[in-house]
Amino acid sequence: MEDKATARRGFWTEARRKIPWDLLLVALLTGLLSLGGVWLGTYLTAQNQRTQWARDTDLAQKREILQKRIELADRTTRVVNRLPVAAYLSSVAKIDRLDSQVAVLRKKSGVPASNASVEHIVQAADIKTELLSVMTLDSLYFGPKTAQAVRNLNVALSKKQSWWEVDGKYTQALLDAMGSELKVYLE
Repeated sequence: MEDKATARRGFWTEARRKIPWDLLLVALLTGLLSLGGVWLGTYLTAQNQRTQWARDTDLAQKREILQKRIELADRTTRVVNRLPVAAYLSSVAKIDRLDSQVAVLRKKSGVPASNASVEHIVQAADIKTELLSVMTLDSLYFGPKTAQAVRNLNVALSKKQSWWEVDGKYTQALLDAMGSELKVYLE
């Protein structure tokens, strides 16, 4: 039994002597360095891609906000320029109602008011609705100057019985504020 144990020990001792430990150590270190390099490269690439994604997302959001602001500036300009149309529609509606009343008085019959009068009132109301809608969106999408111009225009509109006769300085102040704040908070 002792011979077998000694023989086994001798085998391992002989095997250890024959193994080139310096080459094995070089191979092990090379493998570990390769593994570390792969891990570091993967980590740096992931960090770079995360940073790039954040930049791309931020840029896309800013581009979308700028596009929305441009659309709102266009809508606001269109509705402000339609205020004289609202004045005209209101005047025509009043004339239509007077004509209907005169016709009723002449004929002494129950002729209903003209549908044209109702259509003109509805069209004027659509213009006011669009104006109020874009004013709300303008105060949300633009900066503090635009929000203040919207508040001033709201006050001016509430003071007028004929809302379409608002002083042009308020509408111009709104358009100027929007133009100056087109890129606010985007830079």
